[in-house]
Amino acid sequence: MYSIIGSGFGLYGYLPAIIKLNKKGVVLPEEYKKTILARPELKEFERDIIWAKNKADALKKTTELIIALPPSIQYSTVKKIIKETKIKTIYLEKPLAPTPEKSKNLLKLLNLNEVNYVVGYSFLYIDLQARFNDLIGQKDDIYFNWFFMAHHFSKNLKNWKRYHDLGGGALRFYGIHLIAFLSLFGYKNVVKSTLIEDNQNEPYIWKATITGEGLPVCNLKIDCRSDKEVFSLSNLKLGHSNIEKDPFDVPTKELSNFDRRVSVLMKTLSVEICSQESLKLKYADINELWAAIEKATISI
Repeated sequence: MYSIIGSGFGLYGYLPAIIKLNKKGVVLPEEYKKTILARPELKEFERDIIWAKNKADALKKTTELIIALPPSIQYSTVKKIIKETKIKTIYLEKPLAPTPEKSKNLLKLLNLNEVNYVVGYSFLYIDLQARFNDLIGQKDDIYFNWFFMAHHFSKNLKNWKRYHDLGGGALRFYGIHLIAFLSLFGYKNVVKSTLIEDNQNEPYIWKATITGEGLPVCNLKIDCRSDKEVFSLSNLKLGHSNIEKDPFDVPTKELSNFDRRVSVLMKTLSVEICSQESLKLKYADINELWAAIEKATISI
């Protein structure tokens, strides 16, 4: 049985993913009903939900929990969950915490307790690995670009996703996806890393050059305040190669009414928990690369 903490992405992202996968039932607190009924694409799921009187009651009835909260409160939330419930598996959103140091503390807390966990690093579950392996095989510098207009900029929202110190911005909120992806291939060394911001603590461009033993240099650039939509992997031999202007899968007809990330979340929820030890090592490597990048980063 699943439950969800977080009435934003937890509901419009993870709820459809759970139900479309025909997973076990979903238990939600009554306070989320108003949000679900207000969203046309979610109203149909009311019949699939087991309603509990409050969050504490919902947690008593579940063994698998999705936490989709701001990174600044994930540690305290997880600590409370571990102490007060019998939940066996937790799905967490990235970044785990506002900084890699705090993220490391959360990983340590999870590892010390008998709880399985999966972190939603979406780029680990999109169809990019074969393409990237082809580029690695050519031994030429790789250029990895992702340009788009973030929702908080297009709507001028002052939420945490905008601010670097809260775990948001071009590096910590968006760049962490690329960091996770590169870590998977063995990238570990940071040549340079730069944040560009007009307002302090609101970086909208992140540029970095990262290397790894036996790997070609990878040059990254994220612009989350761009008027263009570009998502490309390229080198000088192959030239420029766009991938749908967006890194996430184009939804099938069945998923067309939902957030475009639902198909990726379905893959995240399908991760084999039995490989928990390898997952732990993977998440530790991701966090180490993130820490190295943060140490090398300058802001201009």
